[in-house]
Amino acid sequence: MPFMGILLLAYAASMAVATFIENDYGAPVARFMVYNAWWFELLQFLLVINMIGNVFTYKLYEKAKFSILLFHLAFIIILVGAGITRYFSYEGTMHIRENETQNKFTSEKNYLQVWKVAKTEELIYEKPLFVSPYLKNQFQQSFDFEGKNIKLELKKLVLNPSTSLKVTPTGSPMVELLFATSQGIDNFFLREGEVFAMNSAHFTLNTNSPKNIQLFLKNSKLFIQSPSELKLFDEKGEIDTIFPANTRQEINTKSILETNKTKFGIKAFASKAKIRFKKGSLTEGLTSLALVFNLSEGENTDEAGMLEVAGTSQFEYVKLGDQKFKIAYGPKEIELPFELKLRDFQLDRYPGSHSPSSYASEVTLIDKEENIEKEYRIFMNNILSHRGFRFYQSSYDTDEKGTILSVNRDGLGTFVTYLGYFLLFLGMVWSLINKNSYLAELSRRTSGIREKRSKVAVLLLLLLGLNAQNLFAQEPKKMEYSQEHAKLFGKLLVQDPNGRIKPMQTMSNEVLRKVSRAEEWDGFNSNQVFLGLLFNSNYWKTVNMIKVANPDLMKKLGKEGDYVCYNDLINEAEGTYILGQESEMAFAKPESEQNKYEKELIALDERVNIMYQIVTWQYLRVFPNPEQVDKSWLTPFDAGKIQDNKTHEFAKTAFSRYYTEITKAWTDGNWKDADEVLKSIQDYQKKYAADIIPDESKLELEIHYLKLNIFKRLFRYYGMIGFIFLIILFVGIFKPAMKLKKTTLVFSVILAILFFFHTYGLGLRWYISGHAPFSDGYESMIYIAWAIMLAGFVFMKKSSITLSATAILASITLMVANLSWMNPEITPLVPVLKSYWLTIHVSIITASYGFLALGAIMGFLSLILIIFANAKHKEQFNLTITELTNVNHMTLIIGVYMLTIGTFLGGIWANESWGRYWGWDPKETWALISVIIYTFVLHTRFIPFLNNKYFFNLLSLLSFASILMTYFGVNFYLSGLHSYAQGDPIPVPEWVYYSVASVFVIAIIAYIRSRKLLITEEVKS
Repeated sequence: MPFMGILLLAYAASMAVATFIENDYGAPVARFMVYNAWWFELLQFLLVINMIGNVFTYKLYEKAKFSILLFHLAFIIILVGAGITRYFSYEGTMHIRENETQNKFTSEKNYLQVWKVAKTEELIYEKPLFVSPYLKNQFQQSFDFEGKNIKLELKKLVLNPSTSLKVTPTGSPMVELLFATSQGIDNFFLREGEVFAMNSAHFTLNTNSPKNIQLFLKNSKLFIQSPSELKLFDEKGEIDTIFPANTRQEINTKSILETNKTKFGIKAFASKAKIRFKKGSLTEGLTSLALVFNLSEGENTDEAGMLEVAGTSQFEYVKLGDQKFKIAYGPKEIELPFELKLRDFQLDRYPGSHSPSSYASEVTLIDKEENIEKEYRIFMNNILSHRGFRFYQSSYDTDEKGTILSVNRDGLGTFVTYLGYFLLFLGMVWSLINKNSYLAELSRRTSGIREKRSKVAVLLLLLLGLNAQNLFAQEPKKMEYSQEHAKLFGKLLVQDPNGRIKPMQTMSNEVLRKVSRAEEWDGFNSNQVFLGLLFNSNYWKTVNMIKVANPDLMKKLGKEGDYVCYNDLINEAEGTYILGQESEMAFAKPESEQNKYEKELIALDERVNIMYQIVTWQYLRVFPNPEQVDKSWLTPFDAGKIQDNKTHEFAKTAFSRYYTEITKAWTDGNWKDADEVLKSIQDYQKKYAADIIPDESKLELEIHYLKLNIFKRLFRYYGMIGFIFLIILFVGIFKPAMKLKKTTLVFSVILAILFFFHTYGLGLRWYISGHAPFSDGYESMIYIAWAIMLAGFVFMKKSSITLSATAILASITLMVANLSWMNPEITPLVPVLKSYWLTIHVSIITASYGFLALGAIMGFLSLILIIFANAKHKEQFNLTITELTNVNHMTLIIGVYMLTIGTFLGGIWANESWGRYWGWDPKETWALISVIIYTFVLHTRFIPFLNNKYFFNLLSLLSFASILMTYFGVNFYLSGLHSYAQGDPIPVPEWVYYSVASVFVIAIIAYIRSRKLLITEEVKS
């Protein structure tokens, strides 16, 4: 088992290093250096052999251990399935335009190919080849062809190459074309027999294709013939000559021509030429790459250079004696035994937003061999499968007239892997209910320990007056504005930039939180602040309410404290933002190079922009526009610009009337007329947007949810009650005579009430958003806190300390959720998340974090108990530590089971969405690393020098760092597919370093104390 432990740690470390390689150098380099490397495969092979050996060493084939046998066999089968996928599957992409038919797709891998060119082209050599400027790229291969030994060698890589035409005796006819693009002037080299498309124009060289613009090279002269009229421009840019359609004309270099709005130039041409690549500047980083190959046979040798262009194959002709060859590098075309025709591509957006809600391809499958012609609809999480090929909706053309499908063929590998998943799930469930399992044995041991310990209680009157009814009560405050009118204003609907329609209450809360990091200001609730910004902006522009978190920035502004006012930042006379130029410079920098000052400058710019849009009424998209196809709503300013439209006649004047009535109400205190205007706007919204407005009950519940502010309140109550409860339980360890049964019951009931409100809050958010509440960073944090409390209640019968610890941990988690860099805003889902897999995969894997977090806190408490243990109460401490260790063991077992199941369910989701069940994305890789690390921790009882309570509890605490890396580190510091769960990169807070240092100090002291008192005997196997 020690060797197995070494293998597990080496496996986890290798994957961890690979994720950082991927972040710095890209996924292909990480695959080449680690995931596809021979030594990594050897490591996995040794893991399989070792697991098979352990089956016999520990007699897992015995009936009592059969559930564990299934668990281990499952991992072996999963690795075998991965091997089949690795060596026998392939994937790629298929691009189809509307009303076109396609029966080929391009491979994901790049291939180096050599073709013999005669009357037809014959493929004589092919091999997958990966190159990178970060690797040595040593490639040299020999192969036999027609009795001759041909040598193929990668001569060099050229970084950021500049290109030009080079005349050479072994070259081929070539023309260098120039095109004006949005990035400037681009050149393209047109070879003989090749077709190149730019906009609607298609160019060919020395090919008879009347539908294209044909170029002909004869006797060192260049001719052109176009199916449409051609304009030739002079040096001044004026039309010099117009060539009629379908007439052949001679042209020279420096000629500028235009046809069908496509303008192009002739830079150079030659009957025998190749492309020459020259190394360019790297001051702006690596942007392009060229490969130069040598092909030789005996004394004959020739050179071929080509750009590396993602998704396309590039080629060059070479000559060896009297034979001509073509060398190509890039993805190869794979032909299907059937065709797909794209009838229609459909993209739906969220109302009033550019964000896609969903996109789909309406295709017709045409299989002449099997006499099939059938219509299908391919969209995210809904695939087309036929004859072993699977098609997934991947992306689309920017003009929305074409689709990009992922293509995958991996029937056997997926089947074997899924079989492993099934056995894994079966083994886990079996071990949970198996009376002979280690988990059941731990449960029996813990119950026995609790019978030995005396349960003695002291009731402290700590929470007088606390009950469920006043738990969320707020102290009423005197407001300058009418409370009733502000409440009515909060019910007015508004459309946000993402297209979501929500109550003004939600909008005002989000705005005030974004601008001020507060939920009320100077006695005004968010609705009243919003009203003030709209109708009394001159006053609110002087209020110091814009948060500035950087002291250097405050010093630059000549202000003290943490807040500035709008007028401090805007030059009213010139109408300019005083930090505008500095902000632009900060925005221009890559995010990784921005310092703290620049990041705060960017954040301040966003807050000022929000304020500006509110005071200018640009944030008020309150008027539905029934004539708008995308169902976007209008601001009062936009509605006022619409001319001669009876539909919008009300919208043009409604807010002006509202302003008038608000002004009157401030004078006479009568808000009735202002209320009526608001109600009329609400009626207008219901009339013209009834099909997209949420139900009244949902809107009322959203306002109710905002007022409760459950999760921010809960972290205080969880923390206070958990801390007091923990202190009482610790006192009970030193004073065994105390009876704590009633005290434990009281605290358990209080925490159960808080847990009920926590569950209620999650349910509200689920109903309001329309999706499970773990689709982003904030939601997953509040869900993890819920899972932590659930774990506490599951194990409270085994140890009361568990429940108090989970309350503290849930409090910390909710506190993190409410930090400024976590966004609590409810947002629409991106298309890939619109799947039942979101609920299944994310709920299980995120809940596992709760159990593993509980394991970490139990390990920490055990170390603290070891430090405070003394000879007088040695037995009592030892029993308590043993109890916590056993509960910790059970917690980690359940946590690892859930983490493993959740990770592989994520693989199934990925297979249904992207066409592959495992892609070494950093998020899924770190989830697997966490599984491996915790597997090692749970198996330390089989490793002699680690088999004691001290090391187990220490490792259960340290291992949680892998979960933090999976959740925070990957999301904020590494790149990957899980962009929907990412937030802005944040600096590592200083308290993290202090916390890590404190843990290591505690670990050292606990180790010394444990050796001195000898209170942490071996964990029983």
